[in-house]
Amino acid sequence: MTRVVLFLLALAMPLGASAATIRSVFVGIDKYRYSNAPENDFDDLEGAVSDVGRTKAALQSAYGIDVGPTRQRGCPNGAGVSVTLIDNCATKKAILAALDRQIAAAAKGDTLIFFFAGHGSQTDDGSLRTQVSGRNSTILPVDARSPDATVQGDILDHDIRVFINRAVAKGVNFVSIFDSCHSGTGARGMGPAGRKRSAPPLPIATPADVAVVAGPGYWVHFGASTDDEQSYEVPMGGGRHGGLFTDAFVKTIAQPRLAGATFGDIATAVQLAVRDTGRTDQHPQVEGALNATLGGANSNIPLVDVEASGTSAKLAAGRLAGVTMGSVYALFPDRARAIAADPQPVATGRVTALDDFAATLTLDRTASGLLRARETDHAFGDRQLRLGFALDATREAAFKRDLATLPFVSFEGPPQLVLSFGQSGQGMRHLLTTPDGGVVEVLPSDPGPSLIDALAAALRRVARVQAMLALRSDPAKGDVDFCLDNAPLGAAPCAPVTGRYGRVLESGKPVRVRVFNATDRPRHFYVFGIDAQYNVRQILPIVGVTDEALSKRRMLPQNQQITPRSAGNYLFMVLASDTPINAAALEQNSGARSVEACGSTLARLLCDANGGTRDATVPAVGDWSAIVLPARVVAPGDPMLEGKQ
Repeated sequence: MTRVVLFLLALAMPLGASAATIRSVFVGIDKYRYSNAPENDFDDLEGAVSDVGRTKAALQSAYGIDVGPTRQRGCPNGAGVSVTLIDNCATKKAILAALDRQIAAAAKGDTLIFFFAGHGSQTDDGSLRTQVSGRNSTILPVDARSPDATVQGDILDHDIRVFINRAVAKGVNFVSIFDSCHSGTGARGMGPAGRKRSAPPLPIATPADVAVVAGPGYWVHFGASTDDEQSYEVPMGGGRHGGLFTDAFVKTIAQPRLAGATFGDIATAVQLAVRDTGRTDQHPQVEGALNATLGGANSNIPLVDVEASGTSAKLAAGRLAGVTMGSVYALFPDRARAIAADPQPVATGRVTALDDFAATLTLDRTASGLLRARETDHAFGDRQLRLGFALDATREAAFKRDLATLPFVSFEGPPQLVLSFGQSGQGMRHLLTTPDGGVVEVLPSDPGPSLIDALAAALRRVARVQAMLALRSDPAKGDVDFCLDNAPLGAAPCAPVTGRYGRVLESGKPVRVRVFNATDRPRHFYVFGIDAQYNVRQILPIVGVTDEALSKRRMLPQNQQITPRSAGNYLFMVLASDTPINAAALEQNSGARSVEACGSTLARLLCDANGGTRDATVPAVGDWSAIVLPARVVAPGDPMLEGKQ
């Protein structure tokens, strides 16, 4: 039986809000009721209860969290802001009830901590294939694997997902930490000569899948090792043992220098701490909202890993992640300083060599080691965005002077965007629109630096999306089958997309995203949604996740749902590659409202024709492809939902 330490941490702190209530459920199990049953092949544990105590003490010391006492008489009734369930008190019913009560009592902005230390296992994923490995993980309450039980009593990851969805929908963020391989498929032993804590998978069918629901919250997942590695225990002194990963995590958050660190920075420190123990066969993993901080908000600023040596650095992103020749990046020692745009970066570098998956920076000073890169100046190359004006000659001339520093903006030829001044829902404003009047951005009314800055930001956003859409390849290749529907994951391939508007979706109704690898080789897949304000959202894989390549002729296993809110036309881009990319670098968000998306000249062409060929200006280097598909979102009851229009 795999021993798992599961640490689910929900955090939300709206800007300007007062301190929120921090709620917690801690579970630690050393002694299992049925570990000695002949049918079960797993032992009791030694350090799970002490792991609870060490983690609670570390959280309390580092962050001032009131986690309650570790030892208590009898089993708690579940009341209060912190509940600790130890050994015989930690039944499945008690654990789930405690989570249920804490989430029900939590308000938006509250923090929920769920820590579990004990045995873990896995169950066959069956036909759903919601994990690339084909298995789903479980955690074992004290009454799991009862010999006479009709239900085995494990808590499945599907069960936990229900609680995550409920919390995230309330604005609460979850962070999970497993001291095992993160999918639950690895064994946790006591070292090469120690006892292996593993058992056969749970022999039950996987229940109906639970979709990942998007909400105002975020999530982060830490894994003690990769899927095919073991996670080990080490001596803690006094005859006690504990997880190598947990020990590194506890010691990491206790370091004063990491106060206010992002989850990504914490993960890096944990990875280095495990490496420094001399173990070469355990590599901690992390995915999700790596720019978020404990008790703080998440940042959507795209950051890229970079390995520096002297006056040169290798950027772990290339053309497919939106990197361009001549773009400038500032290099920082950690994510926190990169997000804050520390005015004293380690170095600044310009892209001087580029391929599909990586780039080379030439630095202005020497640097070394693994750093975080943040783009400070994006070069658009020879690609031009044509801007026209519906203003008087004096104001048009003034705007042209102010925008002269944007080399990617042209004032010659048929305009793709038009700047005007007129009535909007916010009163009289400058408006950036398509030639036929579709609103792309509502800008300030008063002339001045704030207007020029807002206009330049909007133009950069549009130009980035145009460059992204230029990656489009010929859909006749048949590499990708992409669905927006509510069919189950194992359903047949998607129905053909026809007509200008493609898929017709109902506003406010969740829809499942499905991607099928139609090739005969493994591939990595990425799905992006693009609205009319040229905001780009990564839909699959979930931001921060690095998935294994999808096997040939298989459906992407993640069960992701989106809920379109605003009526209008949208674009979805699916990128398939033989090599993984830093897809998060393609995201961008104006923070403005959603409007129609097929208004621009380029987007209209994509909406009118589902076919097309790769832009001739994009080098056909590497084995990758990209398709762009339209979708129209309509209000409930619209005749288009019945195919009448």
